[in-house]
Amino acid sequence: MNKKQLAERLAHANAELSAIIAKGDECTVEELSQAESLTGEIRNLRVELAKFDGLAHAASVASETAAFISAPVNPLTQTFSAPSTTNLVSAPVSSQPGQLAPVNRSAAIPATVLRSRVSNFRDGGGQTATEKAYQFGHWLFATSRGNERSLAYCREHGIPLIAVDSGGNVRQFAHVENVNASGGFLVPPQWENDLIDLREQFGVVRRIFRNRPMSSDTLSIPRRTSGLTAYWVTDNVAITESTKGWDLVSLSAKKAGVLAKVSSELSEDAIINVADDLAGEIAYAFAALEDDCGLNGDGTSTYGGMTGVRAKLQDVDGAGTDAAGLFVALGGNLYSEILLSDFAACKAKLPKYADNARTRWVCSQQFYSAVMERLMLAAGGITDAMIAAGAQKRFLGYPVEISQKMPTAEANSQVCALLGDFTLGASFGDRRQTTIAMSEHSSFSADVTDIRGTERFDIVVHDVGNSSTAGPIVGLQTAAS
Repeated sequence: MNKKQLAERLAHANAELSAIIAKGDECTVEELSQAESLTGEIRNLRVELAKFDGLAHAASVASETAAFISAPVNPLTQTFSAPSTTNLVSAPVSSQPGQLAPVNRSAAIPATVLRSRVSNFRDGGGQTATEKAYQFGHWLFATSRGNERSLAYCREHGIPLIAVDSGGNVRQFAHVENVNASGGFLVPPQWENDLIDLREQFGVVRRIFRNRPMSSDTLSIPRRTSGLTAYWVTDNVAITESTKGWDLVSLSAKKAGVLAKVSSELSEDAIINVADDLAGEIAYAFAALEDDCGLNGDGTSTYGGMTGVRAKLQDVDGAGTDAAGLFVALGGNLYSEILLSDFAACKAKLPKYADNARTRWVCSQQFYSAVMERLMLAAGGITDAMIAAGAQKRFLGYPVEISQKMPTAEANSQVCALLGDFTLGASFGDRRQTTIAMSEHSSFSADVTDIRGTERFDIVVHDVGNSSTAGPIVGLQTAAS
């Protein structure tokens, strides 16, 4: 439904509910049930209507995009939208009268810049990894230094130079001169996808939590808290009423940043190496932070106010009560004392609805090697060839995801392994793509350039059950001593 239809239905539902409320004690049981249903519908309609608030932001983005598309080179179609050839080179003529042929986006890479193999970009989208790194490098030089050659390259290849100031305002530039000191430049989509792929490769949380794009700084998601209950029916006795419960999970974007330094003497001869290294370092830093918040967050400012899965399992009610899905190992507090039966008991706590194709273990590499592999090898039936070849990380029938933000050294009362369908228990709110800015001013005396990357996100772990019922994520904890 569109906004008008939603509003009309909301008004109609509210009128029906008001009519029932007006009857007071004269309401029938059927009308009371209808009132419950209308209340839930009204709540959902209001949530749907609230989504239209994001249109103001979308309108701003669309306006900026329209201005960008009207430029001589259209980066979406890679054709000329006007007969002008200003700032363009070698524009081949199309076979159709009145039109010009598409701009060739392939990166003509000088032999002098091919210094080493690219490791952080991947082939795709009709380009090689090296071509992506080369073009990303030109975008970086254009936005950070206003390099004329790189500015010309970006114009010729339809690479957008879209900046965001400290107030969140978006602006596109044909030329760049010290404009990114207060905010930064949005990484164009073709490379943002590579950075996201890298974050998912380096980290776990972004990949296995439920990813929810945020069109505004906050996002409220309806969550079902309880369902209807069936009762036995006795003749001439009214059926016991039950209601379906809802609440809201709220995401509020926080801004995170990473700062690196590079030598100001870097030249265009190292453009591929600089771009490739920077992409990997920024992606790794953000992935590490996301994993830390999603797994270890304790609600303090260290983690942006986010509470992670491990802390949630050990304090499910805010009063220090363990969740029912947390199993304390009977073997002991040392990794060498954890038994296969401890994992089986932990697995047994997982509800049936959370046992599906998305279910997986999460632990550190050290824990996997010291505990899981030890138990698998001790079980027997493994040949020397199988040990030599290795295998995909799996344990008790489920894939194992490795995150080095999980515990790497044994300790008392430590949640050392997690199991579940994390999409059902945790949400990752992604507010804005990566923004990169550079400055040569703060480290002028050292003759280095500061590189700052920022992103905005939030993580909410909303379902790990309670003290009596296990949720879709369970955990294994070492003994207290």
